[in-house]
Amino acid sequence: IGLCEHLLDLSRLENSRNVRKQPVDLEAFFREFLDQVRLLVGKRELRFHPGTRVTLPVDPDMLRRILLNLLDNAVRHTPEKGRIEIGWQLHESGVEIRVRDNGEGIHPDDLAHIFEPFYQGHNRRGEGSGLGLALVQAMVEAHGGKVTVTSTEGQGTEFRISFPL
Repeated sequence: IGLCEHLLDLSRLENSRNVRKQPVDLEAFFREFLDQVRLLVGKRELRFHPGTRVTLPVDPDMLRRILLNLLDNAVRHTPEKGRIEIGWQLHESGVEIRVRDNGEGIHPDDLAHIFEPFYQGHNRRGEGSGLGLALVQAMVEAHGGKVTVTSTEGQGTEFRISFPL
């Protein structure tokens, strides 16, 4: 996806009426999604941790894009023999989706800035526009959710996305 498309997506998300929520069975959604992304993951181990069966009111296309962005980042920063984990947990207030890898991690100076549009961190690989994580954050917030990240250099990164039920 090109820079112009990313910018258009960001501007569209400023108006949350563009979010088309519908009931999504997370288990069925994830099984289909993971079948589609197996090639992207390559030789990395992909572990799926399904949580309690739940139907989440979410825009399925946006959820797919959120997960694709996070998975793409995990693949770019995790060695071929590394591990990527994805799944969810049900909480009283909603659902928390996690994407975790055991890759290179994020430089501590970058953590506070990774959701800023066009930010290019220390682990820059020469690809991307610097808008992927800004889009992730905008799409999650358009659903009334929140995205957080924890990372340790040399050990990996975990993104947590909380959606209300």
